[in-house]
Formats: sequence, C-alpha cells, structure tokens
Amino acid sequence: MTYVKSDIDNQMYLVRDLPDKQNAANTLARLKQNIMTITNYLYTNIDNPKYKDFAPYIRQLHKRIQNTVIIESSANSIYTSYSVNKGEQIVFCIRSVKNKDDIHDINLMMYVVLHEMAHVACPETGHTELFKKIFSFLTTTAIELGLYYKIPFGSDPKEYCNMTITDSII
Repeated sequence: MTYVKSDIDNQMYLVRDLPDKQNAANTLARLKQNIMTITNYLYTNIDNPKYKDFAPYIRQLHKRIQNTVIIESSANSIYTSYSVNKGEQIVFCIRSVKNKDDIHDINLMMYVVLHEMAHVACPETGHTELFKKIFSFLTTTAIELGLYYKIPFGSDPKEYCNMTITDSII
C-alpha cells in the first residue's frame, strides 16, 4: 500500500502499490466527491418536506462524513468494503478479483458507496430495516442527482470484489 495524490482533488489516498495506482487514487477521489455531493445536497435541502422523515439520518451523515478518510482495501482483506466507527474511515474494494485487479466501473462502485453511506447515516448496527430504508433513500437520491444509474442486478448480476451482487435495494 502507498499514498498517492489524486489529480482530481489533490488529496492523498492510500491505495495498492500497483502500476495503475494513480487511477486508483483518482477513483477514490471521484467516489469521495460523489459522497460529498449527495451529503451536501441533502443537508442543504433538509427542510424539504420530502426529506422530513430522513432529517435525523441526514444530520448524522453530514456530521460524520466531513472528515472521513477513504482508502482502498488491501489485496488480502477478508472484507469487500466497510466503514470504521460509523464513518471515521471507509475502506473500499475497487478492484475485480476475476479480472486481474482491473478497477471496477464507477457506477457499480457507487452502489457500494451508497451502502456504506447508509451505514454511516444509520444509528443502528447491521442490515436492519432502518438501514435498508436509509439505503433505499440514498440510492433514490443518487439516481435523482445523476450520480448513480440503477443496475438491474436481478437480471444482470455483477461481480464485485469476488462476490456477486444479485439484487438491488430499489
């Protein structure tokens, strides 16, 4: 693992020390930008009646995500992607195992990003009903903002970091 400065936001990202490490850092920067775009949009529009039911979770997401450190998972990680301490750090698997460490499509990774954002926003631990409600809300919002395009996982399953995603929250 090595730190690489992204051309996108000039921030340092911890990525695998591979020939495409610059692309990896830029990918993490794009994901971070999308996280901040969604979070800031929701926080700015928190008084919109359509977001009323989610206001506490939007506030929690906004508070916790500001200083989140985003890194690439190590090659020997047993987890695909995960958040540490509800957003202190988010570790993303960005490479395909089946396709020789090729970096995954950004849209596929956005689905995983939204999943991790839901964990940060949710006061509960695990994949509870509240977590699923928040995940669905964030996914719908990302679609509305043009930051995620729904993937029909049911009819077109996708390989993500040596697992297969077969269904969508929406």
